[in-house]
Amino acid sequence: MADVKRIPLPVLGVSLMIIVIVAVYYVDEYNQTYRPTPEAPVFAYASPESQGISNETISELADIVQGYFDEELIVGAEFVVIKNRKIVLHEVVGWNDREGEILMERNTLFNIRSMTKQITGAAIQILIDEGRLRLDSRVAEHLPGFDNDDSLNITIEQLLTHRSGLPLSILTAADEYETLYSMANETGIIGPEFEPGSKFWYSDAGTEVLGAIVEVETGVPLDAFVTEHILEPLRMNDSFYYHPATQNDSRR
Repeated sequence: MADVKRIPLPVLGVSLMIIVIVAVYYVDEYNQTYRPTPEAPVFAYASPESQGISNETISELADIVQGYFDEELIVGAEFVVIKNRKIVLHEVVGWNDREGEILMERNTLFNIRSMTKQITGAAIQILIDEGRLRLDSRVAEHLPGFDNDDSLNITIEQLLTHRSGLPLSILTAADEYETLYSMANETGIIGPEFEPGSKFWYSDAGTEVLGAIVEVETGVPLDAFVTEHILEPLRMNDSFYYHPATQNDSRR
């Protein structure tokens, strides 16, 4: 993933308290051509000035995102600015599929990548609230691959806070492991790179282990548990782990 320079946005002003939601592609191999059927927006549209924001400010923000695309720092983006529960900016730039020459459109589905970590964490918290897990539970109690001297004392809390010592990832190919369970156990066998709990180290592998723990404790696939207990209650009807329109496309 390419590093993106952070461009200061003094034009916005802290006092405006604008919520900016920017969904950005850094690579095109994960984007989605499926588009949900538009529903009535949760937030109504309004002019920027009616909400106390100048048109110039909004234009400058749009120009910044356009600049990311023009400089080839991103492939495409859909971005929204909301103030006072009103949408004052909703624009798209760039490509949905650069190779296929499909332009970005509103309501395009994006692969949210590491933002799924919060969802996996919420699934773990549900099980903690139900008394089925504890923050200080050792992973080895749930996954036999962690029952060794190096990984034995890694806890669920350390996985959640990225202090487990586990590597960023153990994957060398997308289809290397048939199940989340087998990958998680292999992670435990490989073991931590430093003493668990001693420092912070961002780890995709740790979150994958958390997902496997959810599967072990519930007896259902992670995506099914998340859909039933998180996505459906929140009416996130266009959020998927896999969607029929795209899951047979190896590029996605």
